[in-house]
Amino acid sequence: MLNAIIFSSDLQQLLLVSACLPALYLLKIRSYKWLFLLLSPLLFVSKEPVNRIHINAVLVDPDQVKNKWKQLFNNKDFSGWETHLSKPHPSSIVVGMPKDNKGNYMQAIGHNNDPLKVFTVVSEDGVPAIRISGQVFGCVVTKESFSNFHLRLQFKWGKKKWPPRENDVRDSGVLYFSVGKPGEGSENWLVSQECQVQEGDCGDFWQVGSTAIDIPARTNNKGQYVYDPAGSLVHFGKNVPAGPRCWKSPDNEKASGEWNTIEVYCFNGNSVHVINGAVVMRLFNSKIIKDGKEEPLLNGKIQLQSEGAEIFYRNVELSQLSKMPPLMKQYKK
Repeated sequence: MLNAIIFSSDLQQLLLVSACLPALYLLKIRSYKWLFLLLSPLLFVSKEPVNRIHINAVLVDPDQVKNKWKQLFNNKDFSGWETHLSKPHPSSIVVGMPKDNKGNYMQAIGHNNDPLKVFTVVSEDGVPAIRISGQVFGCVVTKESFSNFHLRLQFKWGKKKWPPRENDVRDSGVLYFSVGKPGEGSENWLVSQECQVQEGDCGDFWQVGSTAIDIPARTNNKGQYVYDPAGSLVHFGKNVPAGPRCWKSPDNEKASGEWNTIEVYCFNGNSVHVINGAVVMRLFNSKIIKDGKEEPLLNGKIQLQSEGAEIFYRNVELSQLSKMPPLMKQYKK
């Protein structure tokens, strides 16, 4: 059973998780009521007035406590990662890169080449973070591939936006089951499944390249497909009637400038998108299309997108799953 733990500050969250996770494992606590009793003496030690207490929800699976978290970002550099940048916008100045007679760049910046420092490691709010400037479309992608995992990370929007999206909502994305070469999932990314990171749309699904997936959904009054756990399974993908996108529900993103927590659970080709402790989408039967036929897509690399907006990512970590977590319910209709 997954339990929601409530903390009164970010510092308490760190201290309580560190102190109580071993107890969860040793005592085999399964009930949030007992967990609350265990933690209640510590919940209100904050010196802040009650009406200013910050509430954060963290999903904790007691069965997962024994699994080790792998830090994908080492807080220092991009060890374990690679970068890819596509063609810059004409407004960007990249020394040595040719343009055509219309002023457009003729080629991608390419693999592990970052002359504009799109991807850097910085200190943001006193904590090491990956800064993605967004100036050029592309990605930073893990060298390692993963299957059956729980991915967890935090993001916060920056202020800068770049052409051609300087007047659009801020956009990025966490892409999983990423396979192939950069640029095969459009000009910018690997073929993958996407947990959308976009202002107002965090947790949406996007198909990137030749992938497909099934999601219980309904259509709203705009004709958009919206996740509905009680809905019928809808097939999303390339060149299918429903299209490449499904909107999340509910909307659980924090205001721009605040840190948000994204969690993606993947097991046997099914996945769950979790935003700030709330399940916003369940997805089933991940597929890749090869030679016109759908095949299971069960593993791949992790990508973080650069897509026209400044964004910060921190605490990027992953735990392998040996069995299906309780929140990954089988689809029943």
